[in-house]
Amino acid sequence: MSPTPRYYQVQGRACEIARAAGHPVPGAEHAFLAIVRDRETVPARALSSLVDLDVLEAAVLEVKHEPPRVPAAAVFLPEGQVLDGPLETAIRESLPEGATYGVNTRDGRMWIMVGGPGDTQGVVNAVLGG
Repeated sequence: MSPTPRYYQVQGRACEIARAAGHPVPGAEHAFLAIVRDRETVPARALSSLVDLDVLEAAVLEVKHEPPRVPAAAVFLPEGQVLDGPLETAIRESLPEGATYGVNTRDGRMWIMVGGPGDTQGVVNAVLGG
């Protein structure tokens, strides 16, 4: 099954919204805003029967501008290092209760983001031996 033209249109708008906000890549909030702003999408039409879409958009923008609710730390892995089994195990075992982590790549390099309660930068540094 191939994506529809509207999918590509919404995806492009999400990228524009992200760039306008100074973010290098679009996130879920940018995609959601793109969907809500395109009043012909199925989700926007369904939501419009439940809420005022302008009020919903304003609420999303307000939440989006709130400071993060959890501390987070991010660090690039050393050049050429990948998140293998032992490193992933070390991260999981070092996390304080309730903390989470994610992995992303940028410019061909991998980085980890740790968020949640506790000293998340300390977790990152300990895992990477820093």
